[in-house]
Amino acid sequence: MSALLYADGARLAALAEKLRGGRCVTVVALGGSITCGRNLRRQKDVEHDKQSAWPAHLRSWLDAAFPCGERAHHTVLNHCQGGTGSEYALHAFGELVPADGSVDAVITTGALFCSKVRAARSS
Repeated sequence: MSALLYADGARLAALAEKLRGGRCVTVVALGGSITCGRNLRRQKDVEHDKQSAWPAHLRSWLDAAFPCGERAHHTVLNHCQGGTGSEYALHAFGELVPADGSVDAVITTGALFCSKVRAARSS
């Protein structure tokens, strides 16, 4: 659990400063079916639609609100795993989120994941 990084004022301030300074950021999205875009389209052959899921919209918004270069774009990595609980993301966190400092923010969906992080943090 020591590999988990928690949001604090300094981390959020660094993210905001990077965005205001016109530098590109990298965000990792962790979640289940909703993060994968499940049932966004009513086509039988499309179960998940990552291009229409919220992480894709986040990237579009970041690019529009905080441009980071003529040809550069912000990076939002959608590491969703439909059909799994939040334990999957917690267990695979080290594989999904590099510890090399290249990720500026991690956004998760699911109350269970949040409760597990709080529990891990307090132990």
